[in-house]
Amino acid sequence: MQVMCYGQDTSVFKQLIEDAINYSMEKDDMNTNIYEVHRWGLGWEKVHAKRPRAMESVILDSTIAEDVAQDISKF
Repeated sequence: MQVMCYGQDTSVFKQLIEDAINYSMEKDDMNTNIYEVHRWGLGWEKVHAKRPRAMESVILDSTIAEDVAQDISKF
């Protein structure tokens, strides 16, 4: 894709890109995004997005689930 315009003011394009990034991030805010390394090593690419599981559906011994959730919050 190529976008062109006359002049030297790039602020319109920068704002468009920033708005697109913010929209994409807000849209996926409630999802868990899964990324993998691009097959030619060109960075990371998103391969899947899914809603997180409810904590009640996680079955672990003792308080491990709560400890893991606290660790994730700290991270």
